[in-house]
Amino acid sequence: MSHPCPCGSGRELARCCSEPILDPELQYTSAERERALVKMQTLSARPTLRRFGRNVAEIFWAEALPEDDDEDAARAVLGDPNLQTAFLYFTCWDTNPHGEQPLAELLFEEQSKRLSRGERAYLCAGLESYWGLYEVLESRPGEGVLVQDLWRPRRLWVEERTASKQLVRFDVIGGRILKRPRGPHEFEGDLLDLTQRHKAALLAFVHELHDEELISRPELPDRVFFKIVLPDLVAWWVHEVATQPPLPRITTPEGDEFLLCRASFRVREREAFVRALDFATDLRRPSPDALEWSWIEPHGSAERVLGRLELRDDELAVETTSAERLARLRTYLAQIAEGHLAFVEASEQSAAELMEEERRPEPAREELPLEVQREVITRMMDEHYRAWLDERIPMLDGWTPRRAVHEPRMRARVVELLKGIANLEEQKRRRGEISYDSKWMWRELGLESEGASGASRGREPG
Repeated sequence: MSHPCPCGSGRELARCCSEPILDPELQYTSAERERALVKMQTLSARPTLRRFGRNVAEIFWAEALPEDDDEDAARAVLGDPNLQTAFLYFTCWDTNPHGEQPLAELLFEEQSKRLSRGERAYLCAGLESYWGLYEVLESRPGEGVLVQDLWRPRRLWVEERTASKQLVRFDVIGGRILKRPRGPHEFEGDLLDLTQRHKAALLAFVHELHDEELISRPELPDRVFFKIVLPDLVAWWVHEVATQPPLPRITTPEGDEFLLCRASFRVREREAFVRALDFATDLRRPSPDALEWSWIEPHGSAERVLGRLELRDDELAVETTSAERLARLRTYLAQIAEGHLAFVEASEQSAAELMEEERRPEPAREELPLEVQREVITRMMDEHYRAWLDERIPMLDGWTPRRAVHEPRMRARVVELLKGIANLEEQKRRRGEISYDSKWMWRELGLESEGASGASRGREPG
């Protein structure tokens, strides 16, 4: 008796998403893999498959492309080599649940007798695969990586010579893993870097998609689920990771655009000028010895600072955060120090310009010996993190890490924070930079087992 496939394609289970059985005697070489891929690409170029190509492209790219008519942004998405590879394998292996036979099945039907045993083995392995989410537990450069499946309770050793040279412990990645009939697993295609920072949000999104699918398909296998939602995951990566959102418009409380505005003035009769500033009710000096003043105004029951002034020899430098505030301050100074100031120049920088300036490399300067740098950095990081363990952390709902580890729900969050720290430092080490060994924090908080295993499944207990 035939049964309909739970993916919703309308075909029988045996002819759709049932698990292919790989003959353990079948193997494939790199050459046979390449030949199978070329045959599928040749098949896809036929005029009779144009409708297939349009349908699959629409399914895969629809949510990833920008909603507006930004052609540059659309070209950037379509031209991303990682996404192009994901689309290629989606077309070859994943389109069954979307109502289209994948190219591998079409190739089987048309050329089954002309395919070599190795080509058949590769096509079966591809049809069995899906694009999943993984966390790196161990990386051996030039050999492979041990990964934790973030959806299913399993670990996989993946043989990989190139990516293993870039991946470090606790990296979060998306990619396709092929199960070979004999031997280790292997990555097929490029990997998407998801980072620890995006992990919780991505897993929450996947759980939401899964809950929605289970409403209409309660017996949906995980493998079929990930074939269904691959376009959604790609769109999420494009919009949340790859695409840098435009800076929001930053304004002052008065509603004016944020601009870092600076101005300088020449000062005449310095002592008389200082007395004039000290006498002004809206200017306040932090101490009698400091030649600095804060420009303040009442704000409810408190006060807020509108700008700052600093006297350097016979020059007054002022700084505030909008063109309107600078104009007000110049008018105010003209009133309280008339005859003592002569305007020299003014400048302004937007938030975007300030960020760009921050990203520019610093000019070369004489550096301390490497061992001295390492000692200084280690001491500073030790002091920082020993204090951090007892600080109230927003990501822990205001709990301290030391207290949070005793609550099961919060303990999982502490583990994720420590993973992020360890991952960042391991990336520094791989780049040849001075890194910090944070293993002691795992021991200090009683998390040695979690730190050794690195296994976290995304959903917090309870």
